[in-house]
Amino acid sequence: MSFVNTQQAYGKAVGTFTPTSPWVDTRNPTVNDVNFQIGQFWINKNSTAIFFLNNFIISNSVVTANWVIISGVAALLETLSDQANTPVQATDVFAPVPHNIQLFSTDGSITITSDPGNNRIDFSVTTVSLEWSVITTSPATQKDSGYFVNGGALINIALPQFSDVGDTIEINAMTSFGWAVTQQGTQRMRVGTLQTTIGSGGSISSLNVGDWIELVCNVPSSGGFDNEWMVCVKQGTITVV
Repeated sequence: MSFVNTQQAYGKAVGTFTPTSPWVDTRNPTVNDVNFQIGQFWINKNSTAIFFLNNFIISNSVVTANWVIISGVAALLETLSDQANTPVQATDVFAPVPHNIQLFSTDGSITITSDPGNNRIDFSVTTVSLEWSVITTSPATQKDSGYFVNGGALINIALPQFSDVGDTIEINAMTSFGWAVTQQGTQRMRVGTLQTTIGSGGSISSLNVGDWIELVCNVPSSGGFDNEWMVCVKQGTITVV
């Protein structure tokens, strides 16, 4: 898009001449915008920034344009990217919601809410989804994980060193060898009215196939191995030490 220009300009090499009309667009020029004459003006009508084509640069037979901003602010947010730095362009000016990039939760675990009045977007976790795995040896226990214990011997599962309130672990016995949840430091667990012995002397363990528990941290770590966990017995009977 352009408009007629009747202004005169003086160039040392050519004398007085009529420069080309300013190019009006919805974006800033880039080094690839080379199809203009030196002296061309470019106006970004969205940001009202004005650019001037100062010269061309040739490197390895590739021509690039050197646009210089002479008015306004050039550093506008034009794209968003993921961790792989893949850019996502905003919708164009003719789209139902122009110049927009929508944020979207693919699994619904995060609620994304716009707050235009405060110029912000709010994120909140709507669900805690456990990542389940079948184990045959003692794991490096992770929060928000579920373990199907399928060992040929008793499997010890240590409480995590650092935990926050709400961190969750579930454990289910697939064999009669079962599982035992162990502690360190000043950690402890509560099963109803019963409490484990504080520290490495305390534990809980399964008795039968199918014994299933859920552990939820209710006292967070301050220095490591000093958290507390509430235990919900979902199925079966467990031993509290």
